Amino acid sequence: NKARLKYVLDDWGFDKFLAAVEEKLGGALTRAPHEAVEPQPPYDRLAHIGAHSQKQPRLYWVGVVLAVGRVSAHQMRKVAEIARDMGDGEIRLTVWQNLLISGIPEAKVASVEAALQAAGLSMQATSIRAGLIACTGNKGCRFAASDTKGHAEAVAAYLEPRIAIDSPVNIHLTGCHNSCAQHYIGDIG
Repeated sequence: NKARLKYVLDDWGFDKFLAAVEEKLGGALTRAPHEAVEPQPPYDRLAHIGAHSQKQPRLYWVGVVLAVGRVSAHQMRKVAEIARDMGDGEIRLTVWQNLLISGIPEAKVASVEAALQAAGLSMQATSIRAGLIACTGNKGCRFAASDTKGHAEAVAAYLEPRIAIDSPVNIHLTGCHNSCAQHYIGDIG
């Protein structure tokens, strides 16, 4: 009844799950010993916002902050225009409910920032807002029991003037048992 793999893994455990996958695939999966897998380096939790150089010389990508993942049709059209006119035309989504615009020449980064500001958007976020995620909530989902996006905005508005933190904190608000905002992987859920 719950369309989430985490419930299957909780119920079956990894060994039973892997056996079922191997049976479905008709063969054994290749396994590597734990000591052969390098740990991931620490992740820069602000890396998805602001202007960053690409691998290609003199090209940048910018991370656009969307307040709890909300963007109006007008703002999205402006983002599309910016991507088309000042970048390579690509827009990507982040897991933090923000957008990335790539292929921006170094000389146009300031113009992109100004165009985003004119559209009511930003390339800057506080450590509270950088990792703030909320599911659709009861304004767009029949399962949600609360206005998660409204509550997320209220949480940010309350916390920002009261606490200062050096690195982002991931706050995930979810409105029902389906956990679309994945509250279980946030620092605070």
